[in-house]
Amino acid sequence: MAADGAYTLFAETHAPPTPTQPATRPRRSLILAAALSACVLLSLRRPRRVEPPPPQLQTSAANLLTLRVDGVDAAYEVLGLNSTPSPRFRAAARTLQLQRGATAPTEGTRLWLGLGGGGGGGALRYARFRLLGRRLRYTIDLSAVGCSCNAALYWVSMPGVGPAGAPARGGLGNFYCDANEVGGVWCWEMDTIEANRHAMQVAPHACASPPGRYIAACDRGGAALNTRSLSARGLCAAKSCTIDTRHPFTHVQSFVQRESTLVRIENELRQGEKVFAFNSSASQEYLAQMSEALRDGMTLTFQVWGGPWSLMSWLDIMSGCLGDCPESAHVTYTDISIESM
Repeated sequence: MAADGAYTLFAETHAPPTPTQPATRPRRSLILAAALSACVLLSLRRPRRVEPPPPQLQTSAANLLTLRVDGVDAAYEVLGLNSTPSPRFRAAARTLQLQRGATAPTEGTRLWLGLGGGGGGGALRYARFRLLGRRLRYTIDLSAVGCSCNAALYWVSMPGVGPAGAPARGGLGNFYCDANEVGGVWCWEMDTIEANRHAMQVAPHACASPPGRYIAACDRGGAALNTRSLSARGLCAAKSCTIDTRHPFTHVQSFVQRESTLVRIENELRQGEKVFAFNSSASQEYLAQMSEALRDGMTLTFQVWGGPWSLMSWLDIMSGCLGDCPESAHVTYTDISIESM
């Protein structure tokens, strides 16, 4: 969330006439003096005018998240522009924590990474990362993300593009787009993780037109793979699970390419000495469609949201998880890195 801009306060004042001025036309001088005195009184009573914040982005250490990209640390601004009230999050060095809060179920708290003061404003402020032929690594804590909640780390081809070919602000006013047309704008999406304590899903979402152009439709469901379809004990909230979601674990996701074409999405979940590995490989044709979006660069997005079970059954149905997602649900991401393979 961009830091508040600096505000400058102004109070208008008017100086009374000096006694050394010639006293010609006494009646007019008295009238002018009375008028100037009235201006002074009015200016003292008038509320001080507040200038709008300057257009450039401003950052502070409180809303910067450090990523390691190809072995080099870089700080990015955490932006959250579409949630009301303001997103509940804490960014400190390499750690980002966000809470669902009292927001619309389909919104929750959504955050992006921005370029800070050097990124300009509007559609240019969002950081983009190339993923094809690269490996993503991060640690996640899902211990406070229960049934009917979804903690997501995903990528979208922001900004969305309108019919005229220009960046589209969309209904949320911040150029957001995704494969479910949230805010009214479609774009390519790669879901690295959508999860709670009981299940996890990985899903690429292809669209009808290439990234960077106006898109009329996308694959809403995506080529999804739920860990529950692989193993009931692969990821769950118990000591007997390979990955015990009551404790943090590391997710390593590799976008394997061959001749600049995506051929496989490899996933490894690691916790201590335990590893749960799987490939979220849809058909080769579907994966190949994702190549251009991953090669061009996508915006890293974080979200935690949820509601009643009926809203989240697509994630929870195989786990038998029931109950509503509480407003207190929160997730923590740590040590995010991107490197060439």
